[in-house]
Amino acid sequence: RVRRTPPGPAVPPRETFAAFATDAQGKTMSTTVAAVRMLGGLLKHKDFGARIVPIVADEARTFGMDGLFRQIGIYAPQGQLYEPQDAGSMLFYKEARNGQLLEEGITEAGAISSWTAAATAYSVHGAPCL
Repeated sequence: RVRRTPPGPAVPPRETFAAFATDAQGKTMSTTVAAVRMLGGLLKHKDFGARIVPIVADEARTFGMDGLFRQIGIYAPQGQLYEPQDAGSMLFYKEARNGQLLEEGITEAGAISSWTAAATAYSVHGAPCL
């Protein structure tokens, strides 16, 4: 049986993911900051952003990804069950049932399993993901 996968969303224009480089204004930027800025820009794209599945094995804050907590939320099947210690801060740890970021903790096996699920979503659910 042949399954037909619907076409994925159109690739965003270059400006969407190149802004991190042009916004540097002549300053040097680490590759980590550049990657997080590029990811943040792509996540905001109306058609493309929902197809991105950020997976963090551990230390999202160390890599400067804490801005994404508020923007897209951290996936938690039951939602936020506690008040995070940083609840009063701007970059609080926000878990949500509809969160998009997968924070697997210190479980590389869990992270690679989540990646496999996202990578094969095109064939199983007809939903191409990155």
